[in-house]
Amino acid sequence: MEVTYKHRTVVLPDFLIVGAMKSGTTSLYNWLKTHPQIYLPDETKEPRFFVCVSHPHYYKHWPYKYELRCNIEDYSKLFLRAKREQKIGEASVAYLHSFDIAIENIKKFYRNRSEELKVIIILRNPIDRLISHYTAALAAGEKQSLKEAFEIEKELLKDTSMFRGNIEKLIRNNKKMTSEDFFFWTSKYYVQVKAYINEFPRIKVYLYEDLTERPLLLLKDIFKFLDIDDRFIPPNLGVPYNPSGIPKSPLHKLVYRLLISYNPLKPLAKKLLSEEVSYKIAHKLRKNFYIKPEIPPSMRKKLLDIFREDILKLQDLIGRDLSHWLEE
Repeated sequence: MEVTYKHRTVVLPDFLIVGAMKSGTTSLYNWLKTHPQIYLPDETKEPRFFVCVSHPHYYKHWPYKYELRCNIEDYSKLFLRAKREQKIGEASVAYLHSFDIAIENIKKFYRNRSEELKVIIILRNPIDRLISHYTAALAAGEKQSLKEAFEIEKELLKDTSMFRGNIEKLIRNNKKMTSEDFFFWTSKYYVQVKAYINEFPRIKVYLYEDLTERPLLLLKDIFKFLDIDDRFIPPNLGVPYNPSGIPKSPLHKLVYRLLISYNPLKPLAKKLLSEEVSYKIAHKLRKNFYIKPEIPPSMRKKLLDIFREDILKLQDLIGRDLSHWLEE
């Protein structure tokens, strides 16, 4: 949609997929992109504009800086190729776990048109999401244990009213930490989702199971939500994108770091290779190089104790039965 910002017209998304991280948003992004009435930018799935425009220090040590669009000019350029009849969107998962910053900036830039913005959220079992998040971090070189990560984040989990100040302090005091390194906080959905429901009247909240078990029904509902042809079936429907896992050996890890994780040549490779070719290479490497970590039942029980109250509040908020998330 076109909005007026500082006496000029800029193009902003009609809809945002705001998270949660490691909950199927990359698959959804790639499926939606095939709909002729939808425009999602090729340059980056996650420009993170509504966070980094006011908090660029959150990404001071972020290795994938080529993904970021931290000023309105660069962000708006992402959507200039959209046709007038297309619904424009983007999918930055930072908008959920940094919800307070994102919502404030969305309101600032959309102004009186913010009520027209459509918001899509997908939520995964918080324990499975955390493990997938941590596993991806391990593959990318994370050194700390999950117990050490919990020790860093435990103050965040105790008092959510102080979370922003605590996050600022943690990022400031921990070298190379970014806002995307909070494994536990990112799975505390209740306060994040509640903020969006309170601020935006046009919102859809789905579960990861909707995406994995009933993808066509999920897409039909999203297409109706976006007021576009809901008879369309994406040719890549059901294809998984961006799965996580741990490299099988030190050699596999080295190849992963060179070809999948960040390296200085990756931005150039994105320009030279088509998205389809890039996906096929990455998918084959992940399939052959990854193993899924096993989570001991005792650890799962401890994690469930951390998230139980949040899950119970969330199911009342969104009106979905989440009892299967409470199973040990």
